[in-house]
Amino acid sequence: MTVTLSGPDGRGGAALDVVQARPVMQVGRQAALQNGLITLLCGAVALVCGLVFFRGRVLRVVDRYDAGVQRMKREPAHRLQVGVKDELGRLAETINDLTDQHQRQHAEIQFMHQHDRLTGLLNRGGLARTAQGPCRSAVALQVSGLESLTGLYGAVQTDRLMIELAARLQEQAPLVWPARLRSDTFALISDQPLEALRPALRAVGLPYAVNTGETQLRFHVGLVENVTLEPAETLLECAELALQEAHEFGELTRTYTRQTRARLERRQVLRDSLRRMTDWSFTLNYQPVVALRGQVPVAFEALLRWEHPQLGFVSPAEFIPLAEQGGHIYALGQWVVREAALDLLRSGHPTLKVNVNVSPLQLLSPTFAEDTLATVREAGLTPDRLTLEVTESAVLEDLTLAITHLNTLRAAGFRVALDDFGAGYSSLSLLSRLPVDILKLDRTFLTEALTRPAARTVLTQTVLLARELGFPVVAEGIENVETLTLLRELGVTHGQGFLLGRPAPFSESLGRLRVEDD
Repeated sequence: MTVTLSGPDGRGGAALDVVQARPVMQVGRQAALQNGLITLLCGAVALVCGLVFFRGRVLRVVDRYDAGVQRMKREPAHRLQVGVKDELGRLAETINDLTDQHQRQHAEIQFMHQHDRLTGLLNRGGLARTAQGPCRSAVALQVSGLESLTGLYGAVQTDRLMIELAARLQEQAPLVWPARLRSDTFALISDQPLEALRPALRAVGLPYAVNTGETQLRFHVGLVENVTLEPAETLLECAELALQEAHEFGELTRTYTRQTRARLERRQVLRDSLRRMTDWSFTLNYQPVVALRGQVPVAFEALLRWEHPQLGFVSPAEFIPLAEQGGHIYALGQWVVREAALDLLRSGHPTLKVNVNVSPLQLLSPTFAEDTLATVREAGLTPDRLTLEVTESAVLEDLTLAITHLNTLRAAGFRVALDDFGAGYSSLSLLSRLPVDILKLDRTFLTEALTRPAARTVLTQTVLLARELGFPVVAEGIENVETLTLLRELGVTHGQGFLLGRPAPFSESLGRLRVEDD
């Protein structure tokens, strides 16, 4: 290596050659390399020692925590053991605290999911999860008119009534599963006989304190009891079917039987068929109204019949209420008026009249008189050939509207008969107010008058009163000679019943009369 030497004036004056032997350089390099290796080896040893310490001090604890967490999944009550109050110990405490908080929240959510928020009773889902064992009896209990109670007392007071009702169920039936299925429907399920649930039913029927007084709740009840034990869900379904049937048949209590489901399924088929109502499935039969002196037909009552394509003959007592509930009765009633008018024209008889029954719901329609008059005119019949039969109960649904309709129809030429007199309110003062032309006595008048002197006296006075008011009297349900003889003695001039003629199709009634006249 050459080093240049400078003079005072900055000029280079001399050069110095420095020479180092090659072995010395190699030794230096080797020493530096050795130092690096030693440093690396020390670092590796330190790392290994650190890992060994970490494994022994930290990872072993973490592994233990991991095993503890896995056990907590299997055993919710298990918690991690906290040893030293260091960072790892605080981690275990945090895990335990978070687990407790999660379990409390989960329990609260589960409770809310399975219980009714207002009463604290089980809801439907909670009942299904809680009542897992076989059961013997069940009750479905529905509060009637809950919306009316809310309108009368307010939502807060009504909620208090529901809370009190739930408390009575729990108090009187401590060994059963009470539940609130819907806002107005409660249930009781038990592995005991049905008799064990009756104290609770009696308790909820007692008066309730409300505002400054008392009120009494009304219920529809469905009951079921099996000799053999059944799953809770099965019994609850049966109880609800019985409750539904109680509503269907207008009863407060109904007990489930093997026929309950079949009856309800049949009614649903009928409802669906009424919704798809077609003219060809309905027909009219005609029962004669005869003059008792000589037994000559002076009119015929049109009676609706239904031959269902799958179920066969369906009684009017079965399908008429369903038509009323489903809102089909108005269209069905107008169909009867039209068909009766057309059949009367087909009969060719110039003076014969036909009676048509009117449903209470028809009378409640604001356009009933107008629609009925239009239907008859479209058929081409004069209104004086038809008599509309209305019942006392139908008229009293809305007396003012009914009187308006009947006055309008009578002014157009229709005649009006008060049907089933004696079976309803039988208000004699009502006779002087109603615009009617004929009084039809209910069959109960006749059956009781044959055996009870008091009933015969009532029948006699009713006939005399009708005569004084100028109403012709028609007796219904004449089925034997004794009844016919009694009516003749009382001066009743017209009647109908199986003794005088059964309901028959057009060809055997109106049509046959035309042939006989020819």
